[in-house]
Amino acid sequence: MRVLVLIAAFAMSLYAQSSGFQGVVTDPSGAAIPGVELRIVNIATGVPNSAVSNEQGFYSVPLLAQGTYRITLSKAGFGTTTRDNLKLDVGQAARVDFELKIGNVAETVEVSAAAPLLESESTVMGQVIENKRIVEMPLNLRNYLELAKFSAGVLPARSLGRGSRTAGEDGTEGGFIALGQHAYQTQVLLDGVDNSSRASGGPLGFQSQAVKPPVDAVEEFKVVTNNNSAEYGSRMGGKVLVSTKSGTNQFHGSAYEFLRNQKFDASNFFANRSGSPKPTLRQNQYGATIGGPIIQNRSFFFFSYQGTRIRRGQTFTSTVPGAAARGGEFSGEGARRNQIFDPDTTTGTGAAATRIPFPGNRIPAARFDPVAKVIADLYPLPNIAGRDALANNFFFAPTDIENSNQYDMRVDHNFSGKDRVFGRWSIRRDDKLQNGPLPISASGGGSGQTIKLPGDNWVGGWTRSLSPSV
Repeated sequence: MRVLVLIAAFAMSLYAQSSGFQGVVTDPSGAAIPGVELRIVNIATGVPNSAVSNEQGFYSVPLLAQGTYRITLSKAGFGTTTRDNLKLDVGQAARVDFELKIGNVAETVEVSAAAPLLESESTVMGQVIENKRIVEMPLNLRNYLELAKFSAGVLPARSLGRGSRTAGEDGTEGGFIALGQHAYQTQVLLDGVDNSSRASGGPLGFQSQAVKPPVDAVEEFKVVTNNNSAEYGSRMGGKVLVSTKSGTNQFHGSAYEFLRNQKFDASNFFANRSGSPKPTLRQNQYGATIGGPIIQNRSFFFFSYQGTRIRRGQTFTSTVPGAAARGGEFSGEGARRNQIFDPDTTTGTGAAATRIPFPGNRIPAARFDPVAKVIADLYPLPNIAGRDALANNFFFAPTDIENSNQYDMRVDHNFSGKDRVFGRWSIRRDDKLQNGPLPISASGGGSGQTIKLPGDNWVGGWTRSLSPSV
């Protein structure tokens, strides 16, 4: 069986996933200060943003990428105030209030250490998993979505062989359930564009996301498990807001390989009984990332690649016809087991019909159907000693093959403090061979299959600030 599945996510299904700062600027008496100029700078990229407080002293700087920021405030008659190392998480609306001291603009009050920012402006409840935890936690097949299961109110989609298919055939796809909804109601948003799985039969139904960026390409993600706001529509379950990495003013890169091999494993009972070697298990996962500036403080790029090569041995025990049975000789099957009757000797009808067994439980070769004989010859001969005429007489240890390639490319450009654009394209190409319990010649198309899973997810964004004031 050959299965071709196309997975694609389009930017037309774009959801809010940006972050921002907001707050109120006051003087020492608690009175609001209008007209305060704020300069918000991303420390890693040097990209600036600006805002001006309104008549109530309120300011808002939305549509920012997650990262670490420096905010500087200035106004005539007040000392300049700077707060550094303000970490903004994905999808976070952080409240940061300021109190300006009376003095000259040349006087600067700087706060270089800050407590974690509270998200008091939103009722959405969730947990942020940052890049450090994503990279350092041990993950089978390095799927970041497995870490979502550690969030409060989240359960695995599949346990003890029961549950949703989005957990994957081998339980490594990372599907989960939240908010009391089915796993297919979970939504994965990659840079704001839908990257969720689709309820389906066949191989597509075993996927929890369309493309799977490696952990080295994920900046951080947030699992929203309660009080979903209107911006997260479409599905009723939990939301996973994933933000991919972008380049900075410094060049950074990585290279890695992870290995598993059957040489470190013990053999299993069935392989030992048949005298076969240990089933194959070779798993190689390797890749590299690179990112940096194209133009300092303006343009940045990031690229990642991950390749996965898995050779996983399977063990099957089946029943096939022995050499005697292929020649019509069934006398070794026993008097009460698989007794062969001659259909041409049928007398009577209905429940009163009777037939005569072939003499000695042997079918004459002349009675063989020529087509059936060709089909029977496609089956392998028994290979377990002493079980030629018994059940479970054939041992088969094929090797399943899985080749996967994942590419992620992103470019960010800042025309000015008012205009920013970015584009990202993620590519997934999976090719699999899944063997059945018999060699291909005898499978008949019933169990073994080859699978192709091509997936693409792309998104572009343009952010323009019309006015620095609210």
